[in-house]
Amino acid sequence: MVLPKYRITAANACPWLYRGPDCSYTGVPKADEFGNALTIGTDRGAYNSATTYALHDYVYTVVNGIRKYYVSQKNSHTGALTDPQSWTHDACSKQIQNGCRLRFPSATPMPTGAFPGTMRLPKVA
Repeated sequence: MVLPKYRITAANACPWLYRGPDCSYTGVPKADEFGNALTIGTDRGAYNSATTYALHDYVYTVVNGIRKYYVSQKNSHTGALTDPQSWTHDACSKQIQNGCRLRFPSATPMPTGAFPGTMRLPKVA
């Protein structure tokens, strides 16, 4: 077996592109990039700047073939997706517990690009 020359392995950090081909998560928005849970309401489909959105509505845009979701943080607004006062971006923390496990709670094995087996073990005296 031939391994890549400089493959970096991380015990708890997943390098996969969120909602990309390796991650494969296609469900509802779950959390922001820090693992803070998002409260979601109605799926409003693709974002439209002419539409008025309610608190917790969620929308998506497609970037390089991958859906990027946003959750409304205001009631009755038409704010741009780049406005953090109006929208929170659904993102992955890249951590096993508040990233992968949050999105795949019962998957065995859990899909992750992390390598938990490489975690340092404490020295035993």
